[in-house]
Amino acid sequence: MSKSDEEGEGMTMGIADEEWVCSVCRSDESDENNPLIICDGCNACVHRDCYGNPLLVKIPDDEWLCDKCTAGCKGESCALCPSTKGAMKRTTDWKWAHLSCSMWIPEVYYRQPDGRDPIDYLQIPAYRWGNTCFYCKSTHGACMQCSHEGCKMMFHITCAMEHGVFLEYKTNNKGADLIHALCEEHAKRWIGKAKKK
Repeated sequence: MSKSDEEGEGMTMGIADEEWVCSVCRSDESDENNPLIICDGCNACVHRDCYGNPLLVKIPDDEWLCDKCTAGCKGESCALCPSTKGAMKRTTDWKWAHLSCSMWIPEVYYRQPDGRDPIDYLQIPAYRWGNTCFYCKSTHGACMQCSHEGCKMMFHITCAMEHGVFLEYKTNNKGADLIHALCEEHAKRWIGKAKKK
């Protein structure tokens, strides 16, 4: 069922229209091979490819529940941020973590990358834990720091996505993955410089 059908009896799983955005990548673009799919339990909206299994195996014809709703853990918060909303998967220590948090924190990886599960966050260094997020003021979870030299702003990935933080994924010349996160102020400066080139 599309978003336009939501006003009826209640939301059931369906292919979303352009008013919805993926809670993992924050894009509203989709096509028949990678549609936006809505969880019937919590309304988390995800791309098939962003969510991984079981959506990679089969796109459901009717009702679909995300892993968290299937497990009956709807109110559980993410191990990496305080948010209880959005698409999550099990971690290797049987907690829950957002797919978006797991994508953007460099030390986090998937044990089965194609299926995007389980999420292993046990290599996150101590300096990321217990910091106060600039946006939500919570110390729960692991924060990223603005990549601009000298900037001390710390934030959760989900908070960053809601407030216009610039996130960029790069591979350096040695093949290692690099993630850059720029706070709002430094993102504006960087975008301004990029436009002038």
